[in-house]
Amino acid sequence: MAHEPDWQATADRLKKMPGIKLVTFEVGAPLSDDDREVVKVLGARPLPKPVEAALAASNGVKLVWNGEVAGKPAQGSVNILPFLQAAVRGGADEKSAPLEGVLWDEEFPEAAKKKLQAMTIFEALAGRSAHLAYRSDDPEAKLHLVDEDEIAPLVPPFAEVVGLLARHVGADGLREILTHEDWKKRLADDAQMQALAGS
Repeated sequence: MAHEPDWQATADRLKKMPGIKLVTFEVGAPLSDDDREVVKVLGARPLPKPVEAALAASNGVKLVWNGEVAGKPAQGSVNILPFLQAAVRGGADEKSAPLEGVLWDEEFPEAAKKKLQAMTIFEALAGRSAHLAYRSDDPEAKLHLVDEDEIAPLVPPFAEVVGLLARHVGADGLREILTHEDWKKRLADDAQMQALAGS
């Protein structure tokens, strides 16, 4: 995707769809120099350029909807973390290590825990303890679906995933589809996903 999604246009499109109820919609103001300065003062690692570009356009997005699509019950959400929250990588409480109790915990297998400790959350999936996350040292911010200690890489690049979240309005099951090499075919064959995309 050459540009970042217009989340307001996404919400407006949802409102016009018959059978859909937009439950929540909030989008953060574009990043300011103050936001970036706070991250520097806190000593947090700078976010990869693709993540910063997405958050510069919309500093955090919360969108929740439900209803009926293509004759079946459907729901979806987008919950992209704001710049400061993503950069700081806070734990579940003040005494926790970065993202401890949020993305990983001590009971996880050591190999999974080590991978998750090096990640940063991009999106928290509503109603689940699952996330889209990327390695903090990855300049391309390749996204992974993290569900407990299961880590599955998404196939499309970061910007394309963000565009697909907007196009398919964060529909349940979308992120799982994007972990498959044949994700384009799976999306094309899914009547609900196509209806949500306006196809």
